[in-house]
Amino acid sequence: RLELSPDEVYDAALRCLSRREYSRWELGQKLRQNCRDQAVLDAVQQRVQDQGYQSDERYTMMVLRAQYARGSGPDKARQKLQQSRVASSLIQQCLGEFDGDWFELAAQVRAKRFGTHAPDDFQDRAKQMRFLAGRGFNREQIEFALESQTPDFQ
Repeated sequence: RLELSPDEVYDAALRCLSRREYSRWELGQKLRQNCRDQAVLDAVQQRVQDQGYQSDERYTMMVLRAQYARGSGPDKARQKLQQSRVASSLIQQCLGEFDGDWFELAAQVRAKRFGTHAPDDFQDRAKQMRFLAGRGFNREQIEFALESQTPDFQ
């Protein structure tokens, strides 16, 4: 393929961002497919960021909301964000500002999968703990979920 001009790279960036949010790193990866000039890529990325079309903070909050809606915990969301090369400090900040209740979500996810009854024995408890840990919940959230009696979902 031919190298794209800076204006074409900018247009490509806007097309990408019009479909969904991207982290700065993801957008760079996407644009790098058609442009090898790092100076052009950096300039375009800075331009779309300055214009407010791309924001790692907005991307981070979008990922947190999406993971929360799927019933995934904060650790799974953090892992996804780290894969997208979002700064750890920004991830921590957004987790602190996020208005979802991860503890209540853990209880709801457990109740949906296992019902509202408390685990019968050690094996059942361990199974539920592994399930919740795999979903990205931390130890405190898992303990809360195992102790709470959440009503069943329809």
